[in-house]
Amino acid sequence: LLQQLSVVRSIDLECPAMLNWILRVASVFTLNLDYLKITCIAGAIDPLSEYLARAFMILVFVAFIVVVHCASVVVFYKRDFSSRLPSLVGAVGMLFSAFFIAIVSSMLAPFLCQDHPNGLSTTRDYPDVICFDGSRHMPMIIGACASLPLPMAFFGVVVWVVVVLPRRLSNGDVEFLRTFRFMFFRFRPECNWFVVVFLSRSLLASIIQAIHNASVQLLLLHCLFLPSLV
Repeated sequence: LLQQLSVVRSIDLECPAMLNWILRVASVFTLNLDYLKITCIAGAIDPLSEYLARAFMILVFVAFIVVVHCASVVVFYKRDFSSRLPSLVGAVGMLFSAFFIAIVSSMLAPFLCQDHPNGLSTTRDYPDVICFDGSRHMPMIIGACASLPLPMAFFGVVVWVVVVLPRRLSNGDVEFLRTFRFMFFRFRPECNWFVVVFLSRSLLASIIQAIHNASVQLLLLHCLFLPSLV
């Protein structure tokens, strides 16, 4: 919910003070490095380095999970890595599931441009970068193309798991269910396919931010989230 609110904040709207405060709090969950105040420690950071750090921050979290997992297996499970693999897959999968909107939105940041009265447009999160300026913006777009396969690969794995799940269950593959249970614990057994709907909605919400028309953004978000209330 907080990540969905952060999508609303990306739209250029005038909101009441209380709603603005709520949206600012929600924006903490977008992996924006501005909230970490890194510049207070490391000094000025150029927009490209800041963007790449933000886009690939998910890999830092994954590496941390892997290190903690390996240490716990060595200490508590006598190096039995094979039997503990489902817990590692579940932890990494839960990370991607919980922050999917934030991950995709951070990677799409170079495409989120806002217009100015002088006819130029700059990226919303990096105001010093002029959109589609070859010297500074194009490297960020290349970085986006390099990072976006990560969440797309996760989305593809989710679709594959949903497709093969009935056959695996009919074969009594309990280990498969243990490995990917993070996808289905929120849904009833007969609705396990809804995880694809859930991720598709998150993916579309992230992409809608790149549209430069606030009215169109609001309309599309309304159409996207309204069915969830039924």
